[in-house]
Amino acid sequence: MLNRLGREHEVHACYEASGAGYVLERTIRSWGYACEIVAPSLIPRRPGERRKHDRKDAEELARLYRAGELVTIRVPTEREERVRDLVRCRQAFQREALKSRHYILKFLARAGSGVP
Repeated sequence: MLNRLGREHEVHACYEASGAGYVLERTIRSWGYACEIVAPSLIPRRPGERRKHDRKDAEELARLYRAGELVTIRVPTEREERVRDLVRCRQAFQREALKSRHYILKFLARAGSGVP
């Protein structure tokens, strides 16, 4: 689709940052097209507007992007992203280890093992 549009027009793409990472942005750039990621919390919205319509959301995002009303974010390098993932993984394991320890201590206390 981008190649078809790119034959007649200058193509610029954007999408909202999400848990999906930056693979799509890197792929689109490797194809030779401009792509930016925007901060979802900084997208202008009307009060009370609920957004759950993909096509409408895409059209609104394109309109705001063309008007220059979106705040883009810096895409981390692949190395920075790997380090960030490792840090988040370590934090998750630490939380789980602490929860497990508390669970075991509570279990032993209920069983009357005399462990404080």
